[in-house]
Order: sequence, then C-alpha cells, then structure tokens
Amino acid sequence: VGDILLPDGHTVYAWMRGNEWLYVGASTRLYHRLGSHHVLSVVGKVRKRDRILIWAVQAHDLVAFEQLLIERHLPRYNRTHCWNAQALHRRSSRG
Repeated sequence: VGDILLPDGHTVYAWMRGNEWLYVGASTRLYHRLGSHHVLSVVGKVRKRDRILIWAVQAHDLVAFEQLLIERHLPRYNRTHCWNAQALHRRSSRG
C-alpha cells in the first residue's frame, strides 16, 4: 500500500466500523487531528476493517456539514450529539 495524501484544508471526517458511525469530526488541518491526542487513536483503537471517510469542504460549509452528519448518524464516540460550534467557527474562519 502506498502513501495516502490527505487534504490540506477544511475537512469533515467520519470513523466507521461496518455500518456504525463511531465518530464525526471537522478540522482545518486534518493531519494534526489524526495524531496521538485524538479520539481516533484513543477510543477503542481503529481496527483493520474500519473506515475513515474524508470530505474536503469549503470553510463556510465546515460546521453545517459536520452538524448534519452528527444529527443524522448519532456517532457513538462524539461526547454529545452536539459540538462546540464556536470553536469550529473560529477554526473555519482562519482561512
């Protein structure tokens, strides 16, 4: 398997196991979010057959798209099915 090129910019991502949505997040710098401090590396560990879905989005769509996925799929490891919209807005307006 070769290297994976991750989008550098505004992204929404989902961690899935089978048909279950485990986590949905948003980032302006995805490669930092997938580091050792993040839920993907701490909670339950990503398994071999798990999937990480990644969508590159425009800055103005970041919060709304993350919200849509969380409300629609109710991921297990999102602390609540609500998020810190102010923090996401600050991140999305940086560029």
